[in-house]
Amino acid sequence: MLRDLLIWGYSVTHELLDTFPGRQAAVHLRQLLVHVAVLPERDEHVAGMERWLQNYLATVATQRRSILQPYAQWVVLRRVRHQASARGNTTSTIKYARTQVSVAHAFLEWIEGQGLSLADVRQPHLDQWLAAGASTQCNLRDFLRWARRCRLISDLHVPWRPDGEPSNFLDEDEHLALLHRCVHDSGLPLDVRSAGALTLLYGMPVTRIAQLVHQDIQVREGNAYI
Repeated sequence: MLRDLLIWGYSVTHELLDTFPGRQAAVHLRQLLVHVAVLPERDEHVAGMERWLQNYLATVATQRRSILQPYAQWVVLRRVRHQASARGNTTSTIKYARTQVSVAHAFLEWIEGQGLSLADVRQPHLDQWLAAGASTQCNLRDFLRWARRCRLISDLHVPWRPDGEPSNFLDEDEHLALLHRCVHDSGLPLDVRSAGALTLLYGMPVTRIAQLVHQDIQVREGNAYI
């Protein structure tokens, strides 16, 4: 792939490799060129979100895009970029960001079908839309807060979903037995034992544990640190 691109006279850039979506060869070539410092490092979660957003907005009708685009770029995408520099994004956070954009678009499309403008929407309209949709429609809350700050809409309320409070707790003996197994049971995969020990000792969420790599483990004076 690299040979062909150079023969054709292309300058190999991230943007060029982005034109081969889903090509494993392009993914491997990008990783290789970044590793040897031919291409600069970049956050692939952020880059993927940027590409997705550009393609998604291109399919939105002009009138709706004039409202959706500022929210998507200056609120959702900006938040994704900030999180990348703060603690990093995951597949879940990117999926959530995309859902926020698509749900906001679905709401704009619905009110347009009702013959309303965004400024015309009142709480009964919102309640009607929420009652007819999927659980992801609660993600509209962020868009409505932004629209309210921009004075595009009146003060509307999206009810919070009931919290699924935990009800099945481990007692102390069960907790210690599981921790003992994570430390000593060599029959379990090492990554499972490590994740289980971190969860049982420190209550770390699995999404944070999944981001750890070998370089995050440091040994100093015979002691290991994360």
